[in-house]
Amino acid sequence: VNAGEAVGIIGVNGAGKSTLLKMITGTTQPTTGSVDINGRVAALLELGMGFHPDFTGRQNAYMAGQLLGLSLEEVSLHMAEIEAFADIGDY
Repeated sequence: VNAGEAVGIIGVNGAGKSTLLKMITGTTQPTTGSVDINGRVAALLELGMGFHPDFTGRQNAYMAGQLLGLSLEEVSLHMAEIEAFADIGDY
């Protein structure tokens, strides 16, 4: 997967989707083979990086960025891109 690309993982229950994601994020190791990561990967659901309803979208973005190891300045630099990606317009 190249930078900026998105990939969907589809399968029936028990097909191994969550297991694959755990291996990609490093929370589980494969019994054979390997997973090579070039860049930063984080699990948004299983590691508890959800969105808190008491905070604004921007506050949630800053918290998520900090959980990923980014500084407030780094998140601020990308905030316009985050807002554009969220596609919420003036809201």
